[in-house]
Amino acid sequence: MKRKSCLAVAAFLAAGFTQADAFAAQFSYGDVFASVNNGQVRHYGADGTLLETLNTGVGGLTTGLGFDPGGNLYVSNHTNGSITRFSADEVHSASQFGVNLSIKKPEGIIFDNSGNLWVGSGCCGDIKKLDSNGNNVFSLNTGRRADWIQLNQDESKIYYSEDVHNGIKTIDIATGAHETPLSSRYGFAQFQLLPDGGIIAAHKGTVKKLDSLGRLVASYDVAGVDKWFALDLDTDIESFWAGSYQNDTLYRFDIATGTVLQTIDTGLGGEHLYGVAVYTGGQPQLASLNTKVPEPATMSLLALTATGLFFSRRRSRNS
Repeated sequence: MKRKSCLAVAAFLAAGFTQADAFAAQFSYGDVFASVNNGQVRHYGADGTLLETLNTGVGGLTTGLGFDPGGNLYVSNHTNGSITRFSADEVHSASQFGVNLSIKKPEGIIFDNSGNLWVGSGCCGDIKKLDSNGNNVFSLNTGRRADWIQLNQDESKIYYSEDVHNGIKTIDIATGAHETPLSSRYGFAQFQLLPDGGIIAAHKGTVKKLDSLGRLVASYDVAGVDKWFALDLDTDIESFWAGSYQNDTLYRFDIATGTVLQTIDTGLGGEHLYGVAVYTGGQPQLASLNTKVPEPATMSLLALTATGLFFSRRRSRNS
């Protein structure tokens, strides 16, 4: 009877895991999130399947996306001047994040290793640092714009772009001093730093890769497609997603060859796609290479395996 009871419990637990995985659009490693305007964020599986559409409830343009260490999703409401947080649980409840944010046209967002959220401004050059409770604890001002932002690896500098103007610049966090622009020849929208110090950035008619000195080393494009704006590295760091608001389509490019590996068409037709982020379980993108987070289905398999080993060993002892 005890053995039957244990088997029944194990089967029930396994069914519970399977049911939750089947009906909940969980945030899973490699999932793709796209800001698609009208207060919405599309959530796609790593295979490009549309899983759900999240809604901030405030309308307007959605742009920058980021994940805190707990895996919760944050999106900047560019029109509304606020940040919305979607919980990482199965409900994905939406709530406003940030106390007295006081930042016009928030756009690029990035988390540091301590869990603080940095927010750039597509208006007035403000860059604000919010702690995990949403309190504004530090501010910088670039004097112009700071649409899209990234932190260098030791978190001493912020790289920022002025949308599609004036290239990519850096500012020292401790002193507020500006350094020589990494590139002033090109104007960039969303961009990402590479492990070797280079940059991949969306640039109007093409996506460009620069080395650590700001020199152009590669361009990526799709015939007939312009207005590249959204960009994030994929989990392998060997490919990246880039999106065009000309056709509201995302393309995954191989960094080494420029080959298009995958496509996600939002079906929105144009003028909606203004941000993209790949889910890494709340880990920084580069660190995520060595810290892949088990998904619920994987945990279910582990539980079933452990149960099988338990009964196998028990039968061995009784035989």
